[in-house]
Amino acid sequence: MAKIGNIFFNRTLNQFLECDDLKSKKALSLMEKIRASAGDNLEKVLQTIVHAEEPHREALKTICRESVEGFSEEYFLDVLGHDQTQFRAAASDILSHNTAIDATKLFQRLHDPKSSPAEVIDVLEAQKHLLKPEDIINHSLKLESDDAIQLLKLVEGSQQPVDLSRLSFQLDKIESPIYKINLLHYFGSINEPKIPLIVVRFLDDSNKVVVLEALKTLDRMKIDFDASALLPFTESMTGVELELLLKIIAKQADASLVPHLSAYLTSKSDELNEFFGRIVVVNADTDNFEKFLKRLGIEDDWTQQQAVACVQKYADESRRSPACKSMPMRSSLKWRAN
Repeated sequence: MAKIGNIFFNRTLNQFLECDDLKSKKALSLMEKIRASAGDNLEKVLQTIVHAEEPHREALKTICRESVEGFSEEYFLDVLGHDQTQFRAAASDILSHNTAIDATKLFQRLHDPKSSPAEVIDVLEAQKHLLKPEDIINHSLKLESDDAIQLLKLVEGSQQPVDLSRLSFQLDKIESPIYKINLLHYFGSINEPKIPLIVVRFLDDSNKVVVLEALKTLDRMKIDFDASALLPFTESMTGVELELLLKIIAKQADASLVPHLSAYLTSKSDELNEFFGRIVVVNADTDNFEKFLKRLGIEDDWTQQQAVACVQKYADESRRSPACKSMPMRSSLKWRAN
């Protein structure tokens, strides 16, 4: 169908808006004329959409959705930065129904000062199942708090694998505790060996709510990881946080953790000394107990004696570890590192 000029296009739009029955032959004919010339009259169509009533508004949106490609796509992307909310909302609605839009363009618009991040995020939400989680996270880190949280929500339930090598963030640069908690929720859903050690970084946070959420995330994980990364936090945590931390350490403890405990058996807390002494006794094998003794050998005499006494006490109570049965544990014994 031949395209019509601006004057005739405006007349066609007005005639269409006057149709009561959009299924009538006249209305369908007018819609075809509008469809044929919509690409050359996008601004007029969008203005009409903003002010039209239903069902005419939805019919015009449908025509626009069918025309989103090339120039028209760029036009609607530009409108996302319009100073009038109604125009932005209309453009966002039109673009949200087109998953063929290059996500790279949308991410670029997020950081365009002329664009409205909220409207761009609405468009991205329509194709979130296609988006790479690392792109969502990395771009969200560059936004203001509210927009960052809104964008980050797009990773919830994502079935797309995350490329951790492309994920880069500095926790001390993130101000919003809510954002951090949402990020922890996402990490908790990923079954990747490196994830627990990423979550451990949140334990340094100044916000206790974030720290507790990180601990809960680690506790829920079904992934085995190196629990030695948690040991330094036993010196600073108290109360509920310490209780949960020790629970996680006990769950993750194995023979490889034993050598790391040589520096944690002489704290001011008898409960902590007992906790770590029992872990040594229960989990040590011959090789790792020897490593434990070598590391202990670089400590001063008092530390050696206290640590040996602690392990000896619980070795006497429980002989479940073959290594502890065969290793001499006299409090007067001194070791030297090789």
